[in-house]
Amino acid sequence: MKKKLFNVLVLGFSIWLFTQLPITNYQLPTLYAGFAEGLKKYTAGNFEGAIPEFESALEQDKENERIKKYLLTCYFIVWEKYQREKNYEKALTYLEKAHELDPESPEVKKLYETVIKEAIRKVVLGTSVETKGEVYVQRKGKEGWEKVEPNSPVYPTDTIKTAKDSGCGIAFDEGTVMKIEANTEVAFETLMTDDKGTLKVFDVKLPKGRILCNVEKLVRPESKFKIRTSVCVTAVRGTEFTVNAEEDKTTEIAVFDGVVTVANLPRTPEEKVTEVVIEKGKQTVVKPGEPPSPPADLSEKQAAYLNEVVPQFEQYVKVTREELELIALRRAEYIKQKQKESEQESKVVLEKIASLRREGETAYQKGKYNLALKRFEEITVYSPEDIEGKTFKDKLTKIVKIVPEETNPDKVSKLLRIGLTAYLKKDGNPKLAINALRYAAQLEPKNEKVTKVRELIETEYSTIAAGEKLVPGMSLAEQKLLVALNSIYDGRYDVAILECNEVLAFEPDNITAYKRLGSAYWSLGKKDEARKVWQEGLKYAPQDEELKSALKAQ
Repeated sequence: MKKKLFNVLVLGFSIWLFTQLPITNYQLPTLYAGFAEGLKKYTAGNFEGAIPEFESALEQDKENERIKKYLLTCYFIVWEKYQREKNYEKALTYLEKAHELDPESPEVKKLYETVIKEAIRKVVLGTSVETKGEVYVQRKGKEGWEKVEPNSPVYPTDTIKTAKDSGCGIAFDEGTVMKIEANTEVAFETLMTDDKGTLKVFDVKLPKGRILCNVEKLVRPESKFKIRTSVCVTAVRGTEFTVNAEEDKTTEIAVFDGVVTVANLPRTPEEKVTEVVIEKGKQTVVKPGEPPSPPADLSEKQAAYLNEVVPQFEQYVKVTREELELIALRRAEYIKQKQKESEQESKVVLEKIASLRREGETAYQKGKYNLALKRFEEITVYSPEDIEGKTFKDKLTKIVKIVPEETNPDKVSKLLRIGLTAYLKKDGNPKLAINALRYAAQLEPKNEKVTKVRELIETEYSTIAAGEKLVPGMSLAEQKLLVALNSIYDGRYDVAILECNEVLAFEPDNITAYKRLGSAYWSLGKKDEARKVWQEGLKYAPQDEELKSALKAQ
């Protein structure tokens, strides 16, 4: 019923708020660039990104009702988003902002009061007070497991597992204390409370193993503390108890103080749910597909546990509750220290990646493709999400299969290196790569390495490759220089400049290209640029009379 009421409130508020927003042409407040940027993000559906823009605009004009309405809409949409994601602490931030922005609105006020009363709770953190042996935690969204250390935090959605002869003691900020025994896995799916600690919602999953819990009495009737195994749910209202999930899924619940209720989890819609109440000094057993057994006296095993383990645990609970504030401070210091260490590690990793990238780039520019591949493989080990590193690795993997290394000084080898460098570079030049490899193939038609690499790159950049057809009987350099010459005659100097520069990119000692490039600049009236080009050409042909004569021209 409460959920239905809540949904009705949300729907009603949404309808009311959106009817207040303009849906026809509007006039942008010219004074507020923030409003324009916010509106842009709002229209694109980036409501959270629009909030700071609208807030900035509202700071300049606190009475602007239009900005207020857009901002209020964003607050509500983002609040609802985090509610769905169960990020209640962040959700509350936006709902409080909405209430502060328009506290007198009946719709906002009603929603705010309902949510504060029935839904929003403060996220509870736990602290690993002590650990023994091998204890690991898996954080939400991460595949790996990390070692649990004293004072380390326990967050909602964390999963903790212990190995043989291992264990862990956890204290939660609101006073709950838990002992996780050996060979256990426990997932904290929901950990919430209100600011006063009187409303609690704990949802804990126990796939296997044993936990011993001491839960302070739950004051409010809507509070919930549940532990779920694969066969049953144990609900608590403030007690000391243990839950033990065996390998065969059989679950044993024993109560040492207070009362718990235990209900089987039906496997089919037809299967009946049976609930039993277990009081102090009693236990029940739930087997797969069966209802909980009737309450019975503690077994010999559970009685021994009560006499040998529970007294120490109770002393541990007492000391822990007296030091909750100190424990929270230690956890904060632990988190702060780990953040520093993480920042330092990140810095070292980034520096290492940058060094490997430089080495890899130098290697492939020298034709050492095998070595370059090794460096970029190392980068992906350090940072698997490095898209740039992965791109280089994928390209180099294909190249190394054809050309592991090419360091020879001959012209074709140089063209191969020029083409592959243009292909590999971050801001790559596929046109140059295709040109260099086509020219190399023309110079050595039977060179299998050149042919295969050319086919690889032309296939990858088929549109660019198809953009220029080769003229039979002419090399690519001759073809482009003929186009440049005809373009100069036709007054199309820009085309001539482009063609000459393309030749010089793969054949930097082509004297004809320098001559025609300079002529194109000269014809455009760019005489200084023309002289620079001809002077560059003289470095390759110091005795060339045409270049010398051109440089003497006024």
